[in-house]
Amino acid sequence: MNRKGASGVDGETTKEFESDLETRVEQLCARLKARQYRPPPVRRVEIPKGNGKTRPLGIPTVEDRLLQRAVARILSAIYEQDFLECSYGFRVGRNPHQALQALRSHFVAGKVRHMYETDICGYFNHINHAWLRKMVAHRVADPVILSLVGKWLRAGVMQDGVVVRVHEGSPQGGPVSPVLANIYLHYVLDLWFEKKFKTWCQGEAYLVRFADDFAACFQYKRDAERLDRILKHRMKKFGLGARAGEDPHAPLRAIRPRGGRQVRRETGDVRIPRFQARVRHGQERQDRDRPPSEHEELQEVSRSHTRVAQEAHALEAAGPAAPPGVDAPRLLPVLRPQSLQVETLLDLR
Repeated sequence: MNRKGASGVDGETTKEFESDLETRVEQLCARLKARQYRPPPVRRVEIPKGNGKTRPLGIPTVEDRLLQRAVARILSAIYEQDFLECSYGFRVGRNPHQALQALRSHFVAGKVRHMYETDICGYFNHINHAWLRKMVAHRVADPVILSLVGKWLRAGVMQDGVVVRVHEGSPQGGPVSPVLANIYLHYVLDLWFEKKFKTWCQGEAYLVRFADDFAACFQYKRDAERLDRILKHRMKKFGLGARAGEDPHAPLRAIRPRGGRQVRRETGDVRIPRFQARVRHGQERQDRDRPPSEHEELQEVSRSHTRVAQEAHALEAAGPAAPPGVDAPRLLPVLRPQSLQVETLLDLR
């Protein structure tokens, strides 16, 4: 934990908690085993965002922060194998630079002509508690962890000495909050985009997300416009909303006009030549510029989740004949929940 972190509603600092660390940890474990732990409300602090607005920050107590850190490590270990490659926020070994690099690779190596970018309005403040508990229970069966997650969501906040109970949102500032936020968008956006929305696209489509900011790249403008129409209903279903400006077409930007030259976003008129590594033979150039056939589109729709699940079941059926180095029984319990009724509940199938 951060030893310089601020104190919570009880005013206890990290140094004071460390003075009798072993005894405090033993007492905490005893309360957890007896199911008598009650998380205190978080201390609400408003921090400036730089644009004249403020961001509500929830600071838990030192003891609660320690427990949140432990649960966050468990949840991260479980969901890290489920999170998709398009997610870069609050994950071990991933950072914003990698998200920008992935976005750039789609521009120069893919048939990307249009980009849809937006962020979710007040994301941490509008997470639906009922949906979040269902999503966590989809992969976690431990009643202690499920109970703790529910208690943290209902703990409430204290501001100016007044405790306010909240019915939605996850306070920013706690160690478990980023993990829960990633789990929520994993089902609401990432899986839905990869497994369902891509089947509606007529061309290539890619998603890059960092926390609550995301960008979707498309080959055809009509696919981007379809996302703009459908995304509003998708977000509304889960209590969220995409940020909208005065211009309804502001999130949609042309990346590569039909002339074949890329336009820089900073100036709007600086042209960059096509990526030369993609141009090796005349036949490759012709294959790249022509619209994909229906057969090729159907092949692109098959995503990694379905393919990996089929391979895992084949390995389990093979038994001892499975290739060496592949632990199919360990892989299957992770993949099987993806085919449960939650997919139907979340409109992913």
